[in-house]
Parts: sequence; C-alpha cells; structure tokens
Amino acid sequence: MPNIQQNAVLKQSVGGKEIAPGAPIAKGTRVDLEVGDGLGNQEFPVPNLVNMPADEAMTLLAGQGLTVGEKFYQPAEEGQTEGTIVKQRPAPGPGTTIRMGQLVDLWIAGKEPVSAVE
Repeated sequence: MPNIQQNAVLKQSVGGKEIAPGAPIAKGTRVDLEVGDGLGNQEFPVPNLVNMPADEAMTLLAGQGLTVGEKFYQPAEEGQTEGTIVKQRPAPGPGTTIRMGQLVDLWIAGKEPVSAVE
C-alpha cells in the first residue's frame, strides 16, 4: 500500500476481517499483513474536495493513494448541500502538495449517518 513507512505493518487481517494489534488468535492461523511500500514520498497537488459529495471525495482520495483521516459533521449552512465536503485539511492551494499515504481530514455538511449495527 502506498505509505511513506516502508515495510511498516499498516493493517492485519484474518479471513478478510481486520483484527486489532494484540488480538488473540489460534496458533497456526494465517494472518494477512498490509505493509507500506515506501512510495509515500511521491508528492502531488492536494486535491480540492470542497463542494464534492462525501462518497465521491472518499473514492477520489483512495484512488490517489490518500487516506481519509477524521470526519467532522456540522450543520449545513445556507447554500451548502447536505452530504458535501465544506472544508478539508490540508487545504488545496497553489503550491500545496501532499504525499501518498497521508491523511486528509474532512468536514461534511449535515448529520453523521447512522451506521448499521451488525
């Protein structure tokens, strides 16, 4: 996975499900590791996500090798469409660059969606 930390374990999973570090597993269980490839030093302009629907913004970030950081939900103000990005960090701008694997925090207009309980 694109990440500046070459060979660092980013995620571990058993049977396709992510497990927490230190979680007990049976001896002999196959564990899949996702490691950083060290390519996080490739810089490119910060994408402008403002006014983009949140799901499209997250897909765009993943496609560019970036990671969604914190998601903050705030009431939509006049002229803002619910579910769209109203602010991001780092902010886009002339000469502002980002590296693959870095986090992008998002501020989203509207209420946080209720996730399904499994």
